[in-house]
Amino acid sequence: MEKIKEKLVNLAKKQTHMSNPDFCSYDACGGNFDDAFEMGMNDGEIYLARRLLKDLFDMEEGTDYEIEEEWLLPAINYRASKSSRL
Repeated sequence: MEKIKEKLVNLAKKQTHMSNPDFCSYDACGGNFDDAFEMGMNDGEIYLARRLLKDLFDMEEGTDYEIEEEWLLPAINYRASKSSRL
């Protein structure tokens, strides 16, 4: 269970595309809807990790873990990181 918790924390700490107030999915994907879909999947995984940490481990953002400062790059980097997914 500790290993799952650690993986969830590492994922939950990532910045989401949607948390950037200037984010526009169309602009970010350059009209390629496959990239927009992958960005949405990436954000969804991060939100799910945060929700599971809260519901299963009673962990809160800002108290038990901090969100990274760095913004996520478009889906190209997401594809490269698929091997580290849960």
